[in-house]
Amino acid sequence: MTLQELSPSQIYRIPDNIVSFELDDVISNPEIKAVMIPAGLSAIADGSLSNAGSWVDENRGVVLVHVEDGNRKFFTGENFLYERLDDESLKIVLYFGEDEKIIIKKNVSLIAADAFKGARFSEVYFEKKDDTLYFPSGHSFHMEKLLKGFGKNERLYDVSVYDSYLMMSRNNRIRIKMTCKRLLNPINMSTDMHDSLFARIYDSLPVVVRDLAKEGRAEEELRLMAETGFFTKENIDEVINVLNKTNEREMLHFLMSYKNKHFAYEEFDFSI
Repeated sequence: MTLQELSPSQIYRIPDNIVSFELDDVISNPEIKAVMIPAGLSAIADGSLSNAGSWVDENRGVVLVHVEDGNRKFFTGENFLYERLDDESLKIVLYFGEDEKIIIKKNVSLIAADAFKGARFSEVYFEKKDDTLYFPSGHSFHMEKLLKGFGKNERLYDVSVYDSYLMMSRNNRIRIKMTCKRLLNPINMSTDMHDSLFARIYDSLPVVVRDLAKEGRAEEELRLMAETGFFTKENIDEVINVLNKTNEREMLHFLMSYKNKHFAYEEFDFSI
């Protein structure tokens, strides 16, 4: 989308005489799709651009930010609005794209509160730590909660927000996928948290698999659970018996193949 494709009522230009910008009634106008930042603007309060535009339609919020030539404080790139900080690192002021995967560059040191409000990506890669965090892009309720971790406690992402959310309620399909992805890539995760998240699924594994079968076509979740180490020689027969009582033949086929590959044969011990 370009400025030329928008009507004047959809574009908000921050006035030239403003040096420091904070949220006002104009920017909250639900028609706003683009924001123009003048050359003289040197400060934007956290969250000031995050509530702009409509949050009802598919193209919610600001989808375009234009920084005028001559502004040495702000610039855009890859659907981010960045602020240059005094130590030459960058602050993410706003993300306004619809990418499936995004990258937090290694020179980013701060993220504004609500910079990712309404975002719908499925994966975030943190260059500095060489780590990836999964997000359930198709589930707005979960996303709203998880996005609050960005910029919290002066961190790029406070994973305690993510982990606490996973511990909050029952193991539905999306939480199982999130938990497996999190355990497979445990950024800043304590041993206690790892064990707690693992136990929430492992300790009730037959019930978890039964409920997945009720939802249907959960082969992806089973593969993630297998990769995470939930299926063992001791429990796989019980889980297979649970699936035998359902109509999910593909899930059953996956687990039986997994058993045959990993647990079917044992070397005989000839030692005395």
